[in-house]
Amino acid sequence: MVQLRRKRLWYVFALLLLALTVVNWFGIRERDKTGHTPLPGAEGIAFGDVDWTQNGTEVVVFTSSSVLVSGGFSQALRQDTVYYHTEWMTDPITAIAVGEFDLNATDLEIMVVTGNGVLLLLKEDNGIWSSSTIGSLPWSAPVWTTRAMACGELDPVTQGMEVAIIGEQYDWPSLTRTNHVIIANRPDNVTWQGSSVYSEPDPLLCAVVGNLNITEAEELVFAGNQAAVNVLTGENNTWQVDELFSWAGAPIESLTVGSFSELYPEDEICVAIRGQAFTLHLENGVWRPRQLWNGDPVTGLISTVDSGDLDPTRPGDEILCTSTSLASGRNLYILEPYFLWAGRRPVWVLPTVPNEIAVNDFDALHLGAEIVIATENDFRILSNPNFFDRAFRIVTGVFIPAVILFPLAVVLFAVADRISRVATERRQHYALEMLAKGYIRCPKCKRFVPKQEMEKHRKGHKRFIY
Repeated sequence: MVQLRRKRLWYVFALLLLALTVVNWFGIRERDKTGHTPLPGAEGIAFGDVDWTQNGTEVVVFTSSSVLVSGGFSQALRQDTVYYHTEWMTDPITAIAVGEFDLNATDLEIMVVTGNGVLLLLKEDNGIWSSSTIGSLPWSAPVWTTRAMACGELDPVTQGMEVAIIGEQYDWPSLTRTNHVIIANRPDNVTWQGSSVYSEPDPLLCAVVGNLNITEAEELVFAGNQAAVNVLTGENNTWQVDELFSWAGAPIESLTVGSFSELYPEDEICVAIRGQAFTLHLENGVWRPRQLWNGDPVTGLISTVDSGDLDPTRPGDEILCTSTSLASGRNLYILEPYFLWAGRRPVWVLPTVPNEIAVNDFDALHLGAEIVIATENDFRILSNPNFFDRAFRIVTGVFIPAVILFPLAVVLFAVADRISRVATERRQHYALEMLAKGYIRCPKCKRFVPKQEMEKHRKGHKRFIY
């Protein structure tokens, strides 16, 4: 009896170690070597191979005064400030985009737009970064506010990628606000120019470039307070805007494009609206919605969405969303659309409100895409841990604490064993004492009964249920 009890205690200890091992083996974890990179005022994120001398894709983060490039995630980590904007106090950096703007360059370039509407192009050549002013927007601060910036092959005729900038223009004489989609491109393949190709009075809040197979090139998908998802297509510097779908009432705060379900051959659109998450898929020439998250203040309200291959064991892309709830605060969730339902699982707790969250697969050592979070104080990277990450976390999070706590466990088990022995000895002593006094133990209720009363006691079992 005593040995069995002791074994049970060690079984509990072993099961606890096993549970901690499983918890530390699975799930997205923050990268140790890029944990909290100090970068006060980190505002936005972009990705691209901007340095041909190094392998892999770099992460480009900007503040109001500088542009930082981080890379070497598969080798030696490096972080460089590639541009410092000396006029940031009066003309801060407001957005960036990474793309192939100069076909003669060996790397991708970084396009920067400032508050005054100045377009800057950052290039790397043999380890030396240079900046040049290539153009300007039709308006500048304080009458112009940039809200989003994206780039892609929007026009198959012109060379290089085009840049789409959405924002708001304020007209002082009439006291009216107009929201524009500005395309910065090179119609003659030489000189950059920026012109408005679409405008509406309601605020435009978000934009993303994707491939919806509407045209031979990529498309710009954008939305805002009008609660309508619009797509901009172009060819030979001629642009057209079409409405794909519209909701009534609330603004669309964020959107992303990806291949979320194997049921639909074309890419889908995911939007965050009224705290909920919807996808739009093309079916028989019509864009149809599907609800993935029915948001409410208790379970969580969705504010931002992005997408990428976050789960390498599942085909297609997953949706990363930011949720704020009264119950659990601010969290990152992964949504996985299936045939009849959509799975969701929490992956991270956000201590502060992020300025931007982005997804991209830039580390060959880790399966799946990584998550980059930019806050007011730093930026951090979350990734699926590889075997060595998991082994390191198990050693540091399970076995080392187990070794440290082993003496305490031995003491606690010895105390429990001693208490069990004392209790057993007392029960045995009491049984011997009662037998010596002429008592008999009832085999049914385990009570000690005087020998002369045993027959009466047995008859009582037939009347009552013990």
